[in-house]
Amino acid sequence: MLEVTSKRKILFKRKLKGKESMEIISLQRLALQNYQLEKDSHSLVSDTSDASSSVSQELFENFQKQLLIAEPSWFTKKSKMYKGILNNAVIQKLKIEEEGIEEELERDALKIKHKYFMNKFTDKNQCSCYCHLNTWSAAFINKIHNHLWLLKCEKLQIMEEMVIGRSVANTIDYIKVPASDREPWRQKANQVVRFMDLVCGFDERFSLPLGFCQPSQRQIYLAVMKKDVIGCVIVEPVSMAYPLLESDNDIQVVGAECEVKWGINRIWVDLGYRRRGLASTLLKIVQ
Repeated sequence: MLEVTSKRKILFKRKLKGKESMEIISLQRLALQNYQLEKDSHSLVSDTSDASSSVSQELFENFQKQLLIAEPSWFTKKSKMYKGILNNAVIQKLKIEEEGIEEELERDALKIKHKYFMNKFTDKNQCSCYCHLNTWSAAFINKIHNHLWLLKCEKLQIMEEMVIGRSVANTIDYIKVPASDREPWRQKANQVVRFMDLVCGFDERFSLPLGFCQPSQRQIYLAVMKKDVIGCVIVEPVSMAYPLLESDNDIQVVGAECEVKWGINRIWVDLGYRRRGLASTLLKIVQ
């Protein structure tokens, strides 16, 4: 960075004494600092060519000449101007980066032939039909979209005897699925389990086992909102279990074997409805 020589400082002190002279020197330093900011801003918005370097050298020479005959108002004015140039350059650079990100997301949307990312970019990668994780690939997202029909239940009627709980706003129904395999809701529950396996990364050939108990003994609870299944918990009878104890570190501590009646085979909540207490509500209903 360009520095003011000691000789120039002495000249300023002789010419202007007292408080005014010190203000001139401080303003001079500020102007020199902002000249460096101006050079940085040119490097942000221009190419590193011979033409740009000659322009930068010309600006530097003009700056030196103006500095020798400068008044206090000149330093203040230039200081504001240089800061404005730098701010505009940074804003322009960020805008270019954001446009590049949006173009890349739109290409991904066209690649999987879906309206994914067609709207403005969000942290949750939210499209109009499903909430995606940032780590999901385009192929996996496409696979999930093709199986969203497994969660649809608009053609099924919820009977009052099936409802075992409702949300405060009456927007979510918690139902207990009938045990009979011939029931339409039981078939829908099996489809939801299939979707759960897909989300967990298991395809149709390598699904997770549902347990060793008879299907008639297994109980499935669903959370239904606006004709869509947004949560599911599968419960099966067990006799013994090992409880997990609280610990200060992340290591799980297992307690002594104890007698129990029911166990959770698996639990799932739609990504768009997590961190809202839905899983806790499902577990309380089961309990």
